[in-house]
Amino acid sequence: IRVRAQLIELLRKKNEYAEGIKQVDLLLDKVPNALEPLMTKGRLLQDWAEKDPSKFPLAVNHWSTLRQKLETMRKKPTEYYEVSYNVALCLFLESQKSGDPQKAIDAQKVLNKVIRQIAGFDNTLSLEDFKQKFAYDINLPVEVNDSTTGESTWTSTINAGKYITLGNVKKRIG
Repeated sequence: IRVRAQLIELLRKKNEYAEGIKQVDLLLDKVPNALEPLMTKGRLLQDWAEKDPSKFPLAVNHWSTLRQKLETMRKKPTEYYEVSYNVALCLFLESQKSGDPQKAIDAQKVLNKVIRQIAGFDNTLSLEDFKQKFAYDINLPVEVNDSTTGESTWTSTINAGKYITLGNVKKRIG
């Protein structure tokens, strides 16, 4: 399951959202309650929505449904907080792109609830302040070519302008 979910993440990185959704849905048909593919699907839908705002309702619905499932668990996995944050973030981004102030109000409510659950006190940050202070991008693997052989490989290095695989380094060192 984990390997297939990671391969689907690579489709997300390549902006192949429709194919990624197709593949993750096939995986979820086999293991409908597996958390990793559910998270992968949410990330796919969210990235797609950021490029095509008409997909925001799908992303919000997926994250909200997953959040409701995780909320019933006695001991919440760490993904619960990511899912809750992503509900708020999708609503916030949708409100920015659509100009719908109700979406921003909904996003602020979700964010306030998440902060109260995590930290135990009321949120004092606006959505914009929260995004500036806490939003970050995770460096996902990117395809690179080994500069010595031209061989295609993957790395999550921030600057992969000139890259050599570990195997080729070992060959050079001898």
